[in-house]
Amino acid sequence: MKIVGDALTQLANENNGNDAELFCRSAFNRYYYSVYWKAREMLSEVGIDEKGHANIPSLLSGKIKRRIHAEIRKQELNGLLKSSEAYKLKNTVTSSIGSLATILTTARNIREIADYEPNYKINIKSYSFIIDECSLSTAEKWPAKASAYCKTIRRVWSELGL
Repeated sequence: MKIVGDALTQLANENNGNDAELFCRSAFNRYYYSVYWKAREMLSEVGIDEKGHANIPSLLSGKIKRRIHAEIRKQELNGLLKSSEAYKLKNTVTSSIGSLATILTTARNIREIADYEPNYKINIKSYSFIIDECSLSTAEKWPAKASAYCKTIRRVWSELGL
């Protein structure tokens, strides 16, 4: 998905007027879907098959975080993790979960504007495309950030033996 978003971004930069806006809207869409698929793939790997776009951030911040925190606490109480290790793991995974949930929510909101609000005028300034204070160059970074957060969540999940 990201490669398609990158191609659409390039086309937006090479065009002007309505064509640039159309390519830009589609690029925001593809960057969102890149993040969404990365999150779904990670959830699938931990045994959760969730297809609802709106549900994933709360699922991450709720069920996934609670399960990981409970396992950390259990291992700490059983002497398998030192207090300092448990604290570090909890902070690391909480940060990654929160950041991934935020990207998913923000990206979904931007995608909905791009896809469903044709009267919303995209701010175009010298190769910078902005929807609701989010630039296309920011959206380009969503997939890499999401990959890093998913990698951390997977690593902690695996280290805990879940």
